[in-house]
Amino acid sequence: HQVKDKITGVTGIVTSVNFCLNGCIQVCVEAKVDREGRILATWVDLQRVIECPELKSGGLSRQVVIN
Repeated sequence: HQVKDKITGVTGIVTSVNFCLNGCIQVCVEAKVDREGRILATWVDLQRVIECPELKSGGLSRQVVIN
């Protein structure tokens, strides 16, 4: 699914979820590929991202449910 960081405005696809020992849950948002072909990614707290169904992600999608 495509997501958007509420603070920075960065949009991308969540590719990884990290559960920290202190209880913080972070996700890796892969934004885009730069001119050299490198993937630009950033880790943000889960509370900072919102799902953006209007953005097309393409490919297969998986849903992570965190209770």
